[in-house]
Amino acid sequence: MTKGLPCIWESPFRFSEGHPHARLFRHGHALILELGKVGLFEFEGSHISMNLEPGARPIPYILGRVFALWLELNGFAVLHGSSLIHGNRAFCLLGHSGSGKSTLSAALNQTGCPLLCDDLIPLTRTDSGIVIYPGIPQSRMWPDTGERFFGEGFKAFPLVHPELTKRKVPAIVNDRNRFSEHPTQLSTLFLLERHDEDGVELVDLPPSKALLALIGLSFGVAETEAAGLQPTRMKQLADVVECVRVMEIHYPSGFDRLDRVTEKIKSVV
Repeated sequence: MTKGLPCIWESPFRFSEGHPHARLFRHGHALILELGKVGLFEFEGSHISMNLEPGARPIPYILGRVFALWLELNGFAVLHGSSLIHGNRAFCLLGHSGSGKSTLSAALNQTGCPLLCDDLIPLTRTDSGIVIYPGIPQSRMWPDTGERFFGEGFKAFPLVHPELTKRKVPAIVNDRNRFSEHPTQLSTLFLLERHDEDGVELVDLPPSKALLALIGLSFGVAETEAAGLQPTRMKQLADVVECVRVMEIHYPSGFDRLDRVTEKIKSVV
């Protein structure tokens, strides 16, 4: 299906046999995303068509890379993190792998902050400001975080993938809906930075620094640029830093310190 089509991007990561994990092709007005050992996903307008490899397990990829590209192609900026609600306003936790997003969002959720979305955060500008739309109502956690918040019951949740210990936590646990289903106006973005000190520090970022940080924390940066969507994304993210507060939060590791961190975040949303 992709033979003879121009490849506009390929992943630098490769399987043992040398084939790239992912490639992006242009096919007229459509784009085709090839995910190795998963299948082909063709994007045209608001439609996605799939041609899957035999035995493929596509759901984690559809809910991640595929859906992120579809959102970008349909006018949303997509950030990588978690979004929750406090006092009828949304806020986001953003950071690279290992920054503590899952643990901190689970802790905030336990204090009564509903989740809006986990992993993919779709943003758009409206007359009232920047709005976040609800995502897929499930979150994914590694055992250390999951068992901390859900105890032995965490082991009953389904695995994300047979080769991983990460599990999918459903929207409703112990008769409590952990998610909100309502689009919500965004008030604050928190960029997570762990440090060795004991205190929790919040630092407002100027718009120029905030914009650069958000570009780096967007979902699928390389694919978006290859698809020619970077100017649109830049404009959307510039609107975000113009409308909402962007802060770095420097905080210590450790489950025993989470209460202080969550209270600090909620105090400024």
